[in-house]
Amino acid sequence: MMTRFRLNTVSMTAKVLVLICVVSQCLLVRADCYTTGVLKERRLVGEADQQTVFARVESEELYGEFRALLVPMLKRAGRLNIRPGYLAGLASIKYDSPDNFDLRSFAFDDDVLPGEPVENVKRLCSALEESGVRVAGGFAVAADPGTPEGPAGVIFYLTERNDIPDREIRLRYFKFPDPEVRIGRSLLEKAGVRVVIRRGAGAVFYIGKRLGIYVLKSDSARKAAEQAADYKDIVKNGKETLIGIETDSPGESGASRRYVTKIYTYR
Repeated sequence: MMTRFRLNTVSMTAKVLVLICVVSQCLLVRADCYTTGVLKERRLVGEADQQTVFARVESEELYGEFRALLVPMLKRAGRLNIRPGYLAGLASIKYDSPDNFDLRSFAFDDDVLPGEPVENVKRLCSALEESGVRVAGGFAVAADPGTPEGPAGVIFYLTERNDIPDREIRLRYFKFPDPEVRIGRSLLEKAGVRVVIRRGAGAVFYIGKRLGIYVLKSDSARKAAEQAADYKDIVKNGKETLIGIETDSPGESGASRRYVTKIYTYR
């Protein structure tokens, strides 16, 4: 039996924070070379893609808050020709990247990463910087009893643009739904994938290209080895890059009584 999954995205060291400005919906401070703080309004959580940051803000007032938050951050990140705009409730800020590095965002909620949002933002930002990824901003999001569902934090960072987004070095999150499957942290790290946080056996926050996994289950070690050999050719013919293969014996993957083989690839 085979299951195929893509690892999906669903985005500070402790230093002295210096107050730089206060707007009605967001407290902004500086931490080292990037902006951090607490967003008071979830609709200010923007999404960065291509050379645009956008958010559904629904009012001119919130658009002003969004612009006041993002434009200075983009300038400090060295982006040029910054062009904010607002149309039918959608705020957008376009920019140019002379160095081919674009802004990307990563948002998380309390379900995937419980705990204090401010500390979680610091932890993720520190991991990005330690991996050589420049952070532009990291924000916790204040809890809103009126809208209990939504992001608890968002991080903006710069990464080298690629025409194939799956090949960009990004902060990503993946949770494998099968409890018999355990993500191999050591295998991924040996391949150059930075595993930031492991949540249980089958969920990871990581920094790198988008990963893929083929999962094979069998009743014997011999069959598991045969399946792994067969899928090496499938991966090659599919023009994916093989990262590694590992097989968990019965009892190593939770309650599984079968051999669970995981074939990791770059998409």
